[in-house]
Amino acid sequence: MKAFSPVYSTPAPNAPVQLFSGPVEIFSTGGRVAACTSADASFQWYPEPRVALDLSLEGVEYDDDDAGVTTLYGLGDDGTLHLPDGTIAPITLSYFSIGGERNYAEGMVRERGLKPSSTLDSATFHLVNFHHYLPHRDSFEPNTGAHVRHFDISLPTEEYLVDLDAALEYTWPHSNTDLLRVSGGYALTHFGRFTKVDGSKFTIAQAQDLIEALTYFFSFCRGHWSPLVLSVGFDAHGKREWEDWRGYLASPWEIGKSCFPCRSYEPESLAGALDAFLTFWKQPDWQPVLKTAIAWYIQANTTPSPETKAAMVQVGLELLAWVILVEQSGIISRDGYERLNASDCLRLVLHQASIPLAIPGSLSHLGAFAKANNITTGPEALTYLRNAVIHPTVKNIGRVNSMPMAARSEATSLALSYLELVLLYVLSYKGPYADRMKHRADDDWERPVPWQ
Repeated sequence: MKAFSPVYSTPAPNAPVQLFSGPVEIFSTGGRVAACTSADASFQWYPEPRVALDLSLEGVEYDDDDAGVTTLYGLGDDGTLHLPDGTIAPITLSYFSIGGERNYAEGMVRERGLKPSSTLDSATFHLVNFHHYLPHRDSFEPNTGAHVRHFDISLPTEEYLVDLDAALEYTWPHSNTDLLRVSGGYALTHFGRFTKVDGSKFTIAQAQDLIEALTYFFSFCRGHWSPLVLSVGFDAHGKREWEDWRGYLASPWEIGKSCFPCRSYEPESLAGALDAFLTFWKQPDWQPVLKTAIAWYIQANTTPSPETKAAMVQVGLELLAWVILVEQSGIISRDGYERLNASDCLRLVLHQASIPLAIPGSLSHLGAFAKANNITTGPEALTYLRNAVIHPTVKNIGRVNSMPMAARSEATSLALSYLELVLLYVLSYKGPYADRMKHRADDDWERPVPWQ
């Protein structure tokens, strides 16, 4: 892997990332200069991750309409920010403070670039709140006398080469993820780079599409929203041509469980899954399926209610079951699928992926409840819990309330495991996965996928 470095960093968890400070010109959407002033742009984490703009209004003309709404003279809410280096950033102003200690406006910035037609040779990105994973390698930097710990992965796909490394911003050997476990919140935990495998250039639109795809892929690996932010595009000489300053949905730090094998990951297996993911992503019929299924998975994985988890997982599984059983393989007809009940639908798609139907012996509370209520398989247990939300009759609510909380918790763990495995099956993943129904200290916490 060719050495590369992050462009931005977080000096501490939840610390803003300074992007720009200095003189600017603001143009209206019609192209007229609305103001010459100074501005500060920084990536802020709260109330949601985004690039925030603080714009000085000292000596700047502004309008107050009849409703008391303030805008820059001739600008309105939207315009463009022109920086001294010639780059342009579209802005939206959302708040004005006039008459206090200082006059200023606040807003948001979406991207920064020279021109929409720019082509790129490489792009560096920063990943929010991603997993800490092993193994690693250590190196010594003779110029600085620093010990550096690398957690680098190279993921070649058919079209792109994606490299990933950890961002060790604090006192070695502590990583950003170590401090996030204490403080919570957000940080840039990893950084990466993507280039075309054949060395050719790519457009900003292609970069934006890949950034969105990688955000969904790494978020699935993480089990939480772990977006690519502050991506920077370079030309062949290393000159910045474009920066992605858009805000993305990110989950606050949480240990959480997912299928990502942190101890024994195999880069080639992960690369194969990414390659399959990007192949499906480019297909108009598959992209919304992946986005919807992963969104339901992350929502289910991060909500505390067992009943809500079960319902969300069931939606994701039924979507994938339809695509796999009806549209992809044709194993069952549309009419036949629509006549299936929820339990049979789930049983069929799990069988297709060679995923065991029996309730695992490690789920003792669920197993005991299932035996007492003549429930024989995992799909039946999940449907039992799901029906209380989807069909909230007095009978169904009474049945689920009779289910001990420990059994409900185990049922949702089983349900999330089903959704993780079906998604991995779709991606033809062949490496180890983390079994959420096992303890991290167990020898078989990370195991081969069942279709291997």
